[in-house]
Amino acid sequence: MGRYVTLLSILSVFLFFSISTLQAMPGSKDFAALEKKVASLQLGFDEYYIAHKLDGEQQERAQKHLLEKSYPGTYTFTDGEIHVLVAQESDTIIAVYLKNEEADKIELKQMIADLMMQFGNPTSEAHDQIIYWAYNEKGKISEDEYTDSKKEGEVQIIATVKFKSKLTLTESTGEDAPENSIHCIVSSPRLLEKFYNKQ
Repeated sequence: MGRYVTLLSILSVFLFFSISTLQAMPGSKDFAALEKKVASLQLGFDEYYIAHKLDGEQQERAQKHLLEKSYPGTYTFTDGEIHVLVAQESDTIIAVYLKNEEADKIELKQMIADLMMQFGNPTSEAHDQIIYWAYNEKGKISEDEYTDSKKEGEVQIIATVKFKSKLTLTESTGEDAPENSIHCIVSSPRLLEKFYNKQ
């Protein structure tokens, strides 16, 4: 795949989208309980699941592949194509991220196909550029559930998987489609917010 960049440069964009577009679960005093609920969803890539603690082997790998910059109270490392953002005090995974800055239309279609194979049908799509899967404590929220919840004015979300394409999917899958920047992040808006607000 193409050139990869760190989580740090784009996490704020995803956090803003998570909070402003998808209403996150109301604030809970029991942060440990929230982490437990998110962890039970088993969301991530290649054994890196958000709200799970790194095991010994993963911690060793992290020390060998640390990135220079990360949010205060966190560290970021890579494992092949995967970027992992981790809480420093607990070694708990906050977000897992993939990016391809020079994707052709075949790579774009493959990433979307892989995501749908892993996470199933998406919860919603937006602007012909964004595809996302939203989860509450019971599991993935279906498109119908999401639509009904929006009408009622409340969407209880504790974790999301978001794919975003710089170009529209129509532009990037045409006959003469140019290279495109695509990325996907698995995160919990509430867990991310805890660290983002320290900035």
